[in-house]
Order: sequence, then C-alpha cells, then structure tokens
Amino acid sequence: MTEAVRRITQGELEAASRALISARETNLGYEISMPVVYPTGQCVAVVVTVAGGDYIVHDAGFGSMYLTAAGVSLTAKLNKKLASVAEMYGCEFISGRMSMTCTEKELAVAIALVANASKAVGDQLVEVRRKQIRDFKREVSAVLTDVAGASRVKTGAEIVGDSGTTYEVNFVLLDKALREPLAYVEPVSDRDAVNGKFREFSDIAANANYSKIDRISVYDDRHEWRSGDIIILRRVSNTVPFNDLSTRLERLSA
Repeated sequence: MTEAVRRITQGELEAASRALISARETNLGYEISMPVVYPTGQCVAVVVTVAGGDYIVHDAGFGSMYLTAAGVSLTAKLNKKLASVAEMYGCEFISGRMSMTCTEKELAVAIALVANASKAVGDQLVEVRRKQIRDFKREVSAVLTDVAGASRVKTGAEIVGDSGTTYEVNFVLLDKALREPLAYVEPVSDRDAVNGKFREFSDIAANANYSKIDRISVYDDRHEWRSGDIIILRRVSNTVPFNDLSTRLERLSA
C-alpha cells in the first residue's frame, strides 16, 4: 500500500529556506552564513557593520583567504580580474575584501550580492587549477615529442578498463614501428588529480589485454607532494618526476 505524500505548505517552505541563513555577533560585526558555497562546499559568510549612518557589508576577505590557503597567489593580474568581478555585483574589491556600502532598505540585497561576489572569488580556484592542468599537460607533451618524436606520440586514445569504463588516456607512446603501444602516459599536475588517475590506471591494469603496456604517471615535482599520494600512484603505475621525464623516456623509447 502506497502511503499518501503530505503536501508541504508555503509557510513551511519559507521556514525551511530561512533556516539556511544564520547570524551571530562577532568582534567583526554581525556575521551571516549564507546558502551560497565555495567550490569545497563551505558556506559563504558575510559581515555587516554600521559606519557613519551607512551599512557596510563585506566578506572579511574570506574569499581571498580561501584562494591563498589553496596556494593561489593574489597577483596584480588576478586582483585586477577580481576588481572586475566585484563591479559585476556592484561591489568593491579592496585589499582582498569584497564590500558594499548601502542603506537599511538595501541591506538584504547587499548581503546577497556580497555573498555571491565572494563566491566568485573562490571560484577562481577552479579556473586556476584548470589552467595549471592544461599547462602541465602541454609541458609533458613537449618532452614526449622532443624525446620520442611526434609520430610516436598518440593523444586522446580511448582505453576500456576491466570494469567496462572507457578512459581517454592523454598520451600513448608507440614503438618504433608505430604499431604497438609501449606506454600509457598520464600527467598528474597536483594531488587533487591523484584519485582519478589511480582509478583509471587500476582499472586499465586489471584488463588482461593491456597487461604488457607500461603505465606512467608523470607528477609535477616542482611543488611539494604528500608521500602517500606518490605511494598510491606507484601501486598502479611507474611514477616519474617531471624533471626526470626526459631521461626515463630516452631509456624506454630507445
């Protein structure tokens, strides 16, 4: 027997929505947690203070701190971009802080705009990481081509893992006859990419059709890595620091 679904009321919906917003008094002013999230899922908070009869709504630099904590430097170029983002929301971006001055009647809208502007600051992390991935992929491609020659490097090959999942391997190094693959090569730009590459190579390794083909994870050793991440990659591939890639490829492709 199917149980009847109770119809939710407008009042209950409004109450549930309001429950997503909370406010507390701090030494900065009233801090308001909003139902707006940074890429990590952390809620955006804004602060409201009063100065000279006006209300000042700002993010206390939380958006910028989110970026710098992730290793992103607030360069002059990025600051200029964030200033443009601020203008889109009617805000100002000064000294790493999103802010807006408003009247009491404009307060609710100002809180929403500053929260979304702060989120837009945090969203730059996604763009920065995408650029880092693209740049590192190009660097690995350049070394592969330089050492083995363009004819022996195939890009975007689709490989089916033991689970039936299809993976698009970034690079395939072919033998001298250009017939058989010697190795699948994957750039790993940062530790956020480790889990995805581990799953990919683990699934490919389990497919008996590819058991004789080397799997190479090239990691960017120009920044620090947790030893555990490298250990995980070693379980399913040969791990090669980027600075050693040329030497290792010369041996493999000889």
